[in-house]
Amino acid sequence: MSNKNIAIGATVIVVVIALLYWIEREKSKRLEEELNNENDYSKKLEIDNLKLIQTVLNQDSQVPKEIKEQLQELFVRYELKNLKIAKEITSIIKLIEGNQYEKAVMSIAKVIENLLKLKLTNHSELKKIAVKKDGNTRKPVFADYIKCAFNTNLFDEDDFQYAELLRKNRNKEAHEVGNENIKNYNLSSILTGITLIAKCENVEIA
Repeated sequence: MSNKNIAIGATVIVVVIALLYWIEREKSKRLEEELNNENDYSKKLEIDNLKLIQTVLNQDSQVPKEIKEQLQELFVRYELKNLKIAKEITSIIKLIEGNQYEKAVMSIAKVIENLLKLKLTNHSELKKIAVKKDGNTRKPVFADYIKCAFNTNLFDEDDFQYAELLRKNRNKEAHEVGNENIKNYNLSSILTGITLIAKCENVEIA
């Protein structure tokens, strides 16, 4: 092989390597941008919902249209990824439209529980939490998943407290016939639940 052919071959290899490097770098940049967009969505949703909660608590009005819009956006985000979750979100919208706020809160809690199961079922931290007094493992319950979410940095302290309130409210509704909370409290719980759903989707666990 002549020196000229060797030089041409070396040049081709360098060009190919450079091209592969550029493709990988662009792919990495695109993935990073997508992750930043997801995190921005979650953070913006959290800020917007805190403002909405203050509005809801200070007035006795119709359901803010933003609540249904946020649920509809969540439906679109899950329609292709998880049809079961998407259907549950649709049922929440219908419950709100039918003024069945207590049941909507229960459904929100159910969605959060299902998302935590998807994210944490095989996590080693959950296995440490779901243990009987005799040391044997047991089937995890909603409270275990919430604690695991906190221990793995999926939830911060506020998220943990909100999730616990939703869980307790759901259990109270499920076990006490005729139990009703005020409308504004339930709407605030729904807004909090929407924020937690976004957190479950977007935040990486430790």
